[in-house]
Amino acid sequence: SYDHWYDFKLGSSKYHLTINLLDGDSKIRVALWISEGKDIYDKLYANKDTIEASHGSALEWDRKDLQKAAWVADYISGFSYDDQSNWRELQELVITKLLSLKKSIQPYLNNR
Repeated sequence: SYDHWYDFKLGSSKYHLTINLLDGDSKIRVALWISEGKDIYDKLYANKDTIEASHGSALEWDRKDLQKAAWVADYISGFSYDDQSNWRELQELVITKLLSLKKSIQPYLNNR
């Protein structure tokens, strides 16, 4: 696929997990995208330390106060469309981080 993102449902239309290929930054973003609901973000952020400890690394927290959306993200360095030599390793890291992020945030999400 030529798409630079892939989304995974989590049981609510208010949020989903997403993978974004950021070729310009040479990174892959693995994130929880909250399309609406600052209360959801605020609940997660109130548990930031526990979530990050469970996930095993610091996350980027972006409330996006001037928008409806917000996100919680982790990044993997070393991505390039031009160099596919490390794609298998990056795929494994994406899967590991995606599952870890889901496990870390799931207790704080209400599937409404």
